[in-house]
Amino acid sequence: MKILFAIVIFSVFIIFVVYLTSCNSGKKPDTLNGTQIADNRDTSNKVNHYADLRSIAFSITPDQLGIKVDQKETKVYGVIMEWGMDDATVTVVSFLSGDASLYLSSGFAVIGGIKHEKIQHAAVTFTSRAAQFIDMAAMTETTPQPGKDIVRFYLLTNKGKFVIQETIKNLDEKTSKYEELFSLGNVLIKEIRLVADKKEK
Repeated sequence: MKILFAIVIFSVFIIFVVYLTSCNSGKKPDTLNGTQIADNRDTSNKVNHYADLRSIAFSITPDQLGIKVDQKETKVYGVIMEWGMDDATVTVVSFLSGDASLYLSSGFAVIGGIKHEKIQHAAVTFTSRAAQFIDMAAMTETTPQPGKDIVRFYLLTNKGKFVIQETIKNLDEKTSKYEELFSLGNVLIKEIRLVADKKEK
């Protein structure tokens, strides 16, 4: 798991590098095959749109994603994995439709991952597997950001939102019941990172 945690840190570091490169070059928000890779802050007004993007992610419905749901069952159609770092919150959004995005509370975002086959596959796998953890999750009406070194998995269902919380320490030391879920989330991050890397080339 220490190797896995290193991948997480490296992934976030690479994304920050892309973000800083974009800012230093003075380029406007760019797209890569339909995927937006941008600093989502309005620099003229110093507005950070992270909260808006996060709110939208939590409010998306199965109908908006084109997912049919049998109301007789509890269907997990989305997962939002978040963890608190020293000075930022990382938010990974994944839907059963194959769409996925990554937001940093600094204002940087990679949006529209469904345009890429590997991201789509990783998102579907992550979200599908998350359904197996629904019995370990607690129903919630609030979605606060996690504190430092805390990881939260918000499971979005047609019956409401559920949450699972774990510490990075437990995940790193292989003592967590949610190690597999965290691992799948990091596979998704890896695929998003590869798309972000292409922007520099």
